[in-house]
Amino acid sequence: MLNEKEVYEDEIDLMELLLLLKKNIKIIIGTFIIVLILSLGLAINKRGKIEYTKKGSIDIKVISTVAEYPLNVDYNTIVSDKDFRAYFKNPEILDKTTFKNENGKFNLSISNKTQTVLDDYEEEFISNLIKYLKIKYTKYLNDNLEYQTKKMNDYKLRLDEGTSKIEILIEKNRGKYNIEELKEVHPILFSEKNAIAKIYEESYKQVAIIDDGIKKFDVSVERSNETLELKQTSSKLILIVGGVLGLFLGVFLVFIKEFLMGIDWKKFKDIKK
Repeated sequence: MLNEKEVYEDEIDLMELLLLLKKNIKIIIGTFIIVLILSLGLAINKRGKIEYTKKGSIDIKVISTVAEYPLNVDYNTIVSDKDFRAYFKNPEILDKTTFKNENGKFNLSISNKTQTVLDDYEEEFISNLIKYLKIKYTKYLNDNLEYQTKKMNDYKLRLDEGTSKIEILIEKNRGKYNIEELKEVHPILFSEKNAIAKIYEESYKQVAIIDDGIKKFDVSVERSNETLELKQTSSKLILIVGGVLGLFLGVFLVFIKEFLMGIDWKKFKDIKK
């Protein structure tokens, strides 16, 4: 238990603190008034301002994608993608939009001052998302189709050349060697032709797959679990917080002042000398 001497010393410390605050009451009141005025200005500026936030999950269904050419989109950064933003009449609203892919679940959150604008924008977002995915993936498939078609045509020419050489060789050796014997005599010619034929067949197959994928590709988006939140700035709360902050800041400045006054600055000058 505290003895009488310790209790007396605590009472003296409390009295000294109260006297210190009383002595510097002008600093405390002045700081309080300045912070309160700033808080009042902020409260007037924020008064009556309302912001709606619409949250929900959307299910993106991609139909008939080509397994060998998957749809590769970073959904978490799509709102900052300049190509995606270009589809919007007012792309600045995307700055208050979050769209996250969390383990295959797509969460959309949009904020705006007007609920009507929010509803219209949500429709625009989903419509533009479908357009963006279709154009992006179709371009990706078309680029690969162009590559595989060129590859197929190149190897078709090489295959025709190889086939022509073998046909000439067979004609020259007709009655002398049969086809199996010619393969043993000219193994490189036949093996090269077979290798080229395999590459050509694979390219031909890829062209057919990609072409079919372009024709069947589609995207659909469905919304679910939607909620609408209303956020309104409280002027009273701003003033209360500002007042409390002003008092604490005023007391803090008093302690800083007393601390600086208690420093013997002459000692620092002597040390420098």
